[in-house]
Amino acid sequence: FEIPFSFMIRTPHKRKGNFKIGNGCSGWDAPSVTLDNTGDIEIGNDVIFTNEVIIYTHEHYMSRKSTIMEQTKKNGVKISHIKIGNDVYFGSRCMVMPSVTNIPTGTVIAAGAILTKNPTGEYEIWAGIPAKKIGERNE
Repeated sequence: FEIPFSFMIRTPHKRKGNFKIGNGCSGWDAPSVTLDNTGDIEIGNDVIFTNEVIIYTHEHYMSRKSTIMEQTKKNGVKISHIKIGNDVYFGSRCMVMPSVTNIPTGTVIAAGAILTKNPTGEYEIWAGIPAKKIGERNE
């Protein structure tokens, strides 16, 4: 597949994870879609990315024992991996944090939401900061 100029896959910490994407995904031409590919990213079929979606797969160590910079130089970063099911919708300006490792089939992440934990089941709707389940998609 061809990645358009506006879709950004970032690997900021010298490690590039695996990247797999299914068929029928859209939103590649949306401005500022950013995937942090430090960790592995697997995207299912028919996934929609809208404007300014960000998905993170790493975070920094932040103990008080030394500065965050010293910890990063010594330990690197904590890497996570994410699997995104089929038929997932990412609303405009939503953010997926590295604590999220699985987004089940049919999940909707509302515009502006910050997802900090895995949705618990298929076809759930998550919204807010931090995102919480607010409903389910109708049959």
